[in-house]
Amino acid sequence: VGFELRGQERVLLVGDNGSGKTTLLKIITGEATPDSGEIKIGEKVRFGYFSQEHENLDPNKTVIDEFLSADRLITTKSTRAILGSFRFGEQNAFKKVSSLSLGERVRLIFAKLTHQENELLILDEPTNHLDIQSREIIEDALTDYKGAILVVSHDRYFLDKIGVNRIVKIENGMAKEKLV
Repeated sequence: VGFELRGQERVLLVGDNGSGKTTLLKIITGEATPDSGEIKIGEKVRFGYFSQEHENLDPNKTVIDEFLSADRLITTKSTRAILGSFRFGEQNAFKKVSSLSLGERVRLIFAKLTHQENELLILDEPTNHLDIQSREIIEDALTDYKGAILVVSHDRYFLDKIGVNRIVKIENGMAKEKLV
């Protein structure tokens, strides 16, 4: 499988169940090792990864502390304003992560991912099991995001909303590309 991502491209990775989409994402992020071949990521490219498991939050921290613990955090506006745009207002910013719903956890992850120094976001089924409000917040954050996005998703509305401009289809161990 071979393909290249540059600039602000929005690329959808598709394939049948079991074709290796999630495995490929894990290889790109370094969570898995390829059987053969190599992954080349630009020397200074920083990326954020949203996995299907999204177990990278500390349940003992508050929302605001978890947000502030993100590596490479860049804030052009106040932390409270950023969290507010992800629906973590007055009281919710001080809730324990362990008490958050699935949708709230995903919103917190995206608050962090979209406010880090990332040139690339790698997203594995980011809208699964989310309510409409959480989906809309994530769509808005990704629409405003200035880097490249590599996403696995079956949600056509979401993909249209974030502006996917290329599709890479994994089939029989090969990658086939087409422009949208």
